[in-house]
Amino acid sequence: MRTLVLAASLSIAVASTAAAQPPGTLDAAIGLYEQAAYADALGVLDGLPRVNPALPEQVTTEHYRMLCLLALNRPLEAEATMRALLEVHPAYRAEGDLSPRLQRLFEDVRRRVVPEIIRRRYALAKSHYEARRFDDAVATFTVVLEIGAQTASDLKDPALADLMDVARGFRDLAAASIEKMRLEAAAAAAAAAPPPLVATPPPLVPTATPVVAGSTTAAATPVAASPAALTVDADTVFDGSSAGVTAAIPLSQRIEWRSRVPQPRDGTTLGTIEVVIDEMGAVISARPVTSISAFYDVILLESAKAWRFRPAIRDGRPVKFRRSATVVAGH
Repeated sequence: MRTLVLAASLSIAVASTAAAQPPGTLDAAIGLYEQAAYADALGVLDGLPRVNPALPEQVTTEHYRMLCLLALNRPLEAEATMRALLEVHPAYRAEGDLSPRLQRLFEDVRRRVVPEIIRRRYALAKSHYEARRFDDAVATFTVVLEIGAQTASDLKDPALADLMDVARGFRDLAAASIEKMRLEAAAAAAAAAPPPLVATPPPLVPTATPVVAGSTTAAATPVAASPAALTVDADTVFDGSSAGVTAAIPLSQRIEWRSRVPQPRDGTTLGTIEVVIDEMGAVISARPVTSISAFYDVILLESAKAWRFRPAIRDGRPVKFRRSATVVAGH
């Protein structure tokens, strides 16, 4: 019994040649290959229907097609078959009882082909993002990241690690754009809805019923609240245009650099982000406003989570506050 391994989890059992196999089947082709009848085995494989390439049986078919072509000294066709396999399954491994020469050949093709596949799918994901097809962008960037997680370490291509950082940044930005569009659509729907009917309360009439306060008895008299004493909803977020609000003041705004991301020259404007600061001076949300690179967007948004401010003040009490920050390298 031989086993082919697809990624880390897919195993395909290959039938023993000891048993007679029906002609014109995958098992028959495998039997002919094991008897060194490579041309006959290839003829059977070529006659099999091409089904879903993601199915294990199709993977086994293409694997043996590759082996037969190599045995028949047809390396260009064998490499084309390897490429077809890797296009569908970039994490595919040709394991089993292959000779060291065939293993080296397959790994050489992997090292050349898989980075091409990753970069091509990254370019497709980027085109989705630039066309504002954010759902497609998230899905395709996620595929890029999954392929990178499965293959980047053994391909030993340093550039792929940087590309994964960029892909992750764009995937997060696309997801944030989807959420922003969802919130905007909900707000627009709410604005278009007819206002709710509000019952007019009856006029307030002074009452002569006494109110006990300690040991003193007094008549209750309705008092209109002054504007300064009106209650502010806990979810209200003020900004620089809000009257009577002292703006939040930065206390710490460090940028934490990732080791693989090149630091820009001093004076380079990295972008502008908008943050919402809570009553304790902590950043509770951040979003990009202007951007020069997905590299820096991700770094700025992650660093902003640790920024600290002196909270904004309204009527002597801390309140939530929204402000923007333009980040310049070296400042």
